[in-house]
Amino acid sequence: MIRALRCLAALLVVSSLTSCAGGWKNGVPPQGLAEGSAAVAAPAKAAKTAAAAPQATADGMTFKYSGAANTVALAGEFNAWSTSADPLAKGSDGVWAITKKLAPGRYAYKFVIDGGTWKDDPSAKESVDDGFGGKNSIAVVGAGASAGTAMAAVAPAAAAPAAATGDGATFRYTGAGNTVNLAGEFNAWSTSADPLTKGADGVWTITKKLAAGRYAYKFVVDGSNWKEDPAAKETVDDGFGGKNAIMVVGAGAAAVVATPAAAPAAAAVAGTGTGTTFRYSGAGNTVHLAGEFNAWSTSADALTKGADGVWTITKPLAAGRYAYKFVVDGSNWKEDPAAKETVDDGFGGKNAIAVVGAGAGSAAPAAAAAAAPAAAKAVTGKGKAPVVSAAGVVFTYAGSARTVSLCGSFNDWAPIADPMPQQADGTWTITKKLKAGSHSYKFLVDGAQWKTDEANKTSEDDGFGGKNSVLVVK
Repeated sequence: MIRALRCLAALLVVSSLTSCAGGWKNGVPPQGLAEGSAAVAAPAKAAKTAAAAPQATADGMTFKYSGAANTVALAGEFNAWSTSADPLAKGSDGVWAITKKLAPGRYAYKFVIDGGTWKDDPSAKESVDDGFGGKNSIAVVGAGASAGTAMAAVAPAAAAPAAATGDGATFRYTGAGNTVNLAGEFNAWSTSADPLTKGADGVWTITKKLAAGRYAYKFVVDGSNWKEDPAAKETVDDGFGGKNAIMVVGAGAAAVVATPAAAPAAAAVAGTGTGTTFRYSGAGNTVHLAGEFNAWSTSADALTKGADGVWTITKPLAAGRYAYKFVVDGSNWKEDPAAKETVDDGFGGKNAIAVVGAGAGSAAPAAAAAAAPAAAKAVTGKGKAPVVSAAGVVFTYAGSARTVSLCGSFNDWAPIADPMPQQADGTWTITKKLKAGSHSYKFLVDGAQWKTDEANKTSEDDGFGGKNSVLVVK
């Protein structure tokens, strides 16, 4: 889920990024120039005429871009965020334009300049967070928009809230799309396991049997566009700058209203004579503890479920401060609501903080008193450019850090998929098998700082004002 692009503090759950349980939402993953795009030969002249907001015409919706560029493409929910499917043509006035047929609905979009720079439309009347600190513009297409006039702001008819019934939990989605699927904690955020059926009224529905509990979910339109349920009565940060809707299922749910039962409260992290005890309360088949103390492993530290339904683990930890989260059913990253201290995880959510001190009592009811963070190991080694070997590509990062992960186009920019072990000389390394081709990557330091590989001289714009390192494997 994460859900976890979304890249973006100690766990992202990067996005940013984007994927994570829950996939990349409201935008596109970090990327540089599209493969095969031409290098810019010379600066283009800026257009003198300002572009207008998207307009509905007899031929479709017209989008215009005004700015210096050699190529401009329209990318959005209507074309799976393709950087090449819908190129704009430059007019004699210097303004780039395209007219595109769109069914009634609301569409997020951006302009892609010279194959790699993503720009929102400054003339758009409405926008939404793109999940990466920027904005996606919104085009609203309504059946009553007259030719040659600015589009009317007509939203699709609102769907009823998701509701628990005797037959199961019913989810409803209203909006443009060829396919709609339900993705959530109950199906490991699958984009295909639970397809909705479109009714004569244009509303997509599915009824799904669920055990009592609380479930985060989203709709997935046309296989890749993640949509929040606007009718949901409760939401939670998805970890990528957006929201997951919450469905509450209780044994006493009435015919059309879900039971507003909250998950039982868990005690805060507590220091004991044998270690630090972490507790989690909530629905799930498995729960693991992931944090700075285990390189954010999703399997190293399993919690045990007690008779009271609370999951616990006691872990010996040296004095220090540790960011952590719970991982439910292998992929759903959960903040500890009982934590007394938190830190931004870099994706619009929070990592909980466990503070372990040498003076913690043998049965203290709360976290130990604050202690200084453990000092990072001194780095005596030097960074190295990636080395292609028979075992795979060896990546090396040299810098002061508590955790380092390798994130790139090869692992969907996942923040914890490829943690890098620290070596005796203080450098961080990982050997990874990569297919032949061009790969973009960055190092994620301490769960929040995205670093290019200074030892690799090849890079490209990441589309967000920075650079991705680039490696070509032959």
